[in-house]
Amino acid sequence: MWRLGPPWHVRSRRRLRRRLRAGWGAERAEARKLFDHYVGLGGNLFDTADTYTDGSSERLLGEFAREERERLVLATKYSTLRRPGDPNSGGGHRKALFGSVEGSLRRLATDYIDLLYLHVWDFRTPVEEVLRGLDDMVRQGKVLCEANRDPGDPVAGSAFRCHMASP
Repeated sequence: MWRLGPPWHVRSRRRLRRRLRAGWGAERAEARKLFDHYVGLGGNLFDTADTYTDGSSERLLGEFAREERERLVLATKYSTLRRPGDPNSGGGHRKALFGSVEGSLRRLATDYIDLLYLHVWDFRTPVEEVLRGLDDMVRQGKVLCEANRDPGDPVAGSAFRCHMASP
């Protein structure tokens, strides 16, 4: 069992995670079987992104998770381009963050996201803007916890560590 933050107990089985990854783009019935099997084995962490399979990953997860939402940990990511040709639909900036979170909340059919990752660091948006936006999402209750997908990034990783350590 992995532990994620003080209030959550996250159960994830590596073998099953590999199997779930193989379900990328699975039809609805097969995706439902994988979901039920994973939850039946005690798994409760689901990781997706706003752009995985053009949003259908989040839509199906929201549908499947509805009955057991409180026992599950839903993680998603933002910052990849959601609409080709629209620079405002991707990146770490506030407009992309707010649009992505609102879309994810609708597709996941939930009031909050347990864990929101910055998916890709864009090297253009100031660290302060990213952190302020993420903090605003937490303060609004739309996101419970924020993270950087790549803590090894020398700029973003250290900024996230400092931000998460401060009150």
